[in-house]
Amino acid sequence: DVLTWGIGAYDLRAINASGDNGLGVSVRATWAPLLAVGQVLHLGASGTYERPSSGTPPTDIRTTVAYAGRRGPRTVVGSASGGEPATTAGLEFADATGPYFVQGEFMLQNLQQAGALPEQDILAWYVQGSVFLTGETRPYDRRNGVFGTPSPRSRAGAWELTARYDEAVNQDAESFGGCDGGVFPDGCEARSITAG
Repeated sequence: DVLTWGIGAYDLRAINASGDNGLGVSVRATWAPLLAVGQVLHLGASGTYERPSSGTPPTDIRTTVAYAGRRGPRTVVGSASGGEPATTAGLEFADATGPYFVQGEFMLQNLQQAGALPEQDILAWYVQGSVFLTGETRPYDRRNGVFGTPSPRSRAGAWELTARYDEAVNQDAESFGGCDGGVFPDGCEARSITAG
């Protein structure tokens, strides 16, 4: 009732592409050590390994971050080159206590490079907090280890105040002159603050 785990394998081929673009595997486990009415504590860990095909030309893995909303602009914060793999490890935390909710994730990604190019490490994290002014509690799906959207308690709806900070930084940008071959070492990062 308090543990979940999952493992998956997938093709790196884009939806409208043909041929073999490599494979990826991922694992995720969650634990809810506190699971009671009106209070949930959630902890999790995940890992991903993606190995592109070594065809001609080799497939490169690019790490992009969307900012200003899911469908907003995107920026490249790093890439693996020459068909080399990418490995990602992550930790997650969330707590829902009555109308209060806090959640965060921390990810570290290693992008390997062909030849003598330096490897790139991407550090990405976010923290988010909210309070339901109308008293709802965020429900927890124990089968999938995720939080859902509450049902409003009244006809006026569920009103929530929320804020979030996101950051993704290529820790090795200076060693290769910045993203996309640029000369500015701060070109491989993204930060955003969201409130609603």
